[in-house]
Amino acid sequence: MKVASAALADGAREPERELRDIAELALARPSLLLKFPDRLEARFEADTGAARRLSLRRLGTTAGLMYGVFLCTDVQLPQDIRPAVIFLRLVASVLLVAGFQVSTRRPLAAWAREGLNAAMLLMTSCASLAMFEIEPDSLDKAIQICSINGIIFYGVLVVPSLFRTMLFAAWATEGVVQALLLTSPLSWHARLGFGMVMVFMLTMSLITAHRMERQARRDYLRNLIESLRYANLLSDADSLRRKVERDALTGLLNRAGFDAHLQKAIDDCRQNAVPLGLILIDIDFFKSLNDRFGHIHGDECLREIARIIRAEVRGEDFVGRYGGEEFVVVLRGQDLAACTRLAERVRRAIEAAAMEAATQPGCVTASFGVASLVPGADCLPETLFRLADRQLYIAKHGGRNQVAPAMELAPGTGVF
Repeated sequence: MKVASAALADGAREPERELRDIAELALARPSLLLKFPDRLEARFEADTGAARRLSLRRLGTTAGLMYGVFLCTDVQLPQDIRPAVIFLRLVASVLLVAGFQVSTRRPLAAWAREGLNAAMLLMTSCASLAMFEIEPDSLDKAIQICSINGIIFYGVLVVPSLFRTMLFAAWATEGVVQALLLTSPLSWHARLGFGMVMVFMLTMSLITAHRMERQARRDYLRNLIESLRYANLLSDADSLRRKVERDALTGLLNRAGFDAHLQKAIDDCRQNAVPLGLILIDIDFFKSLNDRFGHIHGDECLREIARIIRAEVRGEDFVGRYGGEEFVVVLRGQDLAACTRLAERVRRAIEAAAMEAATQPGCVTASFGVASLVPGADCLPETLFRLADRQLYIAKHGGRNQVAPAMELAPGTGVF
């Protein structure tokens, strides 16, 4: 059972190793649009999405409020255009705040969230462009052009959207601005100057945003690779530990592994006030079986008995091969009577099994010594083991192929 779980754990590590390989390749060959392969992008979103959404909510809401502050300049516009400009400003500001709240508080998919952010940038820019068209004065138009520059600058550099999202939204806005500039009543010199300044500022903003996100993604990849390597090291160390403490023939705990598990089980018995049972099993006349049928058949016999024992115990119990033909079982939360009943079931199963090393059932039998700690008992592992070994001795000299239960070891008795 535990050998199978170890194999499953080794298989579960394979996706992590594959992800590390993908991350190392992405670090060595970054995408121009700063997009990871799908699996890595999903991991990036899962690891960083919550922090980015929180930052986006705060900075986006701040942008909406700041956009609304410009109402103090709108109220000074001429009476004929003032209501329209104020209406546009209020609507854009409210939609901006509400949009950033919705896009970051609800569990939207990354593409939906980024699309909504791009739409909000376009919407805000279009509101300022509408004001640009409404206002007749050239100076007011120039102010609106500057405000659009500020919107794009803030949206690209400050609001934490993905670079590829802002790249599309910013250039889409720029295209609309340039088209309106060409048809505006401004002088050709002003149109050319504003157009070149906006293109220059947009280009510099995107270059800066690209460098910032590229560095952030590189830092993320380095941290991810290191964490995956560390996790793999821990898994490999755990796998090596499992291999070291396992018996190669049966897959059960070997003596060193069993001793370590037994001490932990005794500590749990004391701390949690639960009983603890130990069953010591010895195959009867195993040397004669080896001499008669050969060591290969003897190994098959050991593997079959190990399988029988594992089939009878629960997942929280553990089984070990303590010597050549000796097995030991530790049962958590089982008193002496329950341990004795289980030992009897195992004894009958071994007796009934037709071993490959035997020609008929009953050719292979085993003797059992059972001991138990009552809840809260504290003793050395050697003490409990000696108690079970004494009962095994009784079973052997009582005719073999039987179970010899022992008296429970009470708290504070020390030795039996």
